[in-house]
Amino acid sequence: MGPNINPKCWKCKKVDGTFYHMWWLCLEIRTYWIQIRNCLQEIIGYQIELRLETFLLGIIKDKLPKEVKYLLLHITTAARIAFVQVWKTPNTPNEELIIHKITESAEMNMLTLRLKEKDDSKFFLIWNNWYKWLTNRTKKGDKKSNWNNTRVNVNKL
Repeated sequence: MGPNINPKCWKCKKVDGTFYHMWWLCLEIRTYWIQIRNCLQEIIGYQIELRLETFLLGIIKDKLPKEVKYLLLHITTAARIAFVQVWKTPNTPNEELIIHKITESAEMNMLTLRLKEKDDSKFFLIWNNWYKWLTNRTKKGDKKSNWNNTRVNVNKL
């Protein structure tokens, strides 16, 4: 990490902070990835194994419909981006930041599809489950969800 920097993990402060530990093995980080996985399962309606190659590298080995894989890839990418934003802090990303990054990803995907002159139905085929989950969660104030008490304007698009 550097000569004047403590070599311990920034999150747990117990183990030497190797890249592998700080992105995957640390209990604080593992809890974060489990939270992301659990929410993804709620959103897409499929069971997903907690695999490093899926959550950190975007390699999806599961047999899933193309649109579900695409959404899974976008959400895990947004989760990684949110994680990088709090990289050197003792915290993991909060729900608001994660949802914001996923929503930004959806907006960029919409713009990309429009630039390619694709019909909006392709966007909604991919993102419908995300917006349904977010809308239901916001309306109900869902306490069972893995991301509690976060309010986001889903009418932005």
